[in-house]
Amino acid sequence: MILPRIACVVFIATTFAATTVSAQSMEAVPFTCNDGRSLVAEFGQDSVRVTMEVTLEAQPSGSGFVYSGTPGTLRGQGDELRWESTGTDPVICTAVPGGAALVAGVWELVQVGEAEIEKTGHHTIGFLADGGLVLRADCNRGRGTWEAEPETNSAGALSVGPVALTRMACAADPVPQMAADLSQATSYRVEERTLRIETRAGVTYSFSVQAE
Repeated sequence: MILPRIACVVFIATTFAATTVSAQSMEAVPFTCNDGRSLVAEFGQDSVRVTMEVTLEAQPSGSGFVYSGTPGTLRGQGDELRWESTGTDPVICTAVPGGAALVAGVWELVQVGEAEIEKTGHHTIGFLADGGLVLRADCNRGRGTWEAEPETNSAGALSVGPVALTRMACAADPVPQMAADLSQATSYRVEERTLRIETRAGVTYSFSVQAE
């Protein structure tokens, strides 16, 4: 991987919030960290901006890369990335393999086919870096597995293993077939902050990254 001089760093499931550096084309590389967090680094051209709205400038490095500024220092080489900040232990992260764009937090269902979902926040899916999958289908919860064969950084083939789902009778669940449909997933595409999953039946499930 050839690294340019700008990187937007996003911590998922922490007090850090996602940001966008610019509209230019950027390479997103996800990592899993030794403190249980996930991290996505988007590499661009001139510097690295963390989600605290602070810019870290590229520094000379004999190998790998180094970005440094007031809040801390970002170092990396190969598949490993290290975040160092004064007063805290270093966070060491390892790049996630195929299907990286899916491991971006919790995805909230917003549309099935042409039908928009009014009951937002009640149907979600999370792709874990270890291949596990967590699902919320209204009042029910489920777990399964997933596997992706990326064709690009943001799209490719997708398979979801059978989802073990609780069987509570939800009141007026608008998408009772969600778990069964997603078990028939064939492909995915991530565009900006929207995930679209296609099923064998030709149904498209559209999700947005859930706000924390």
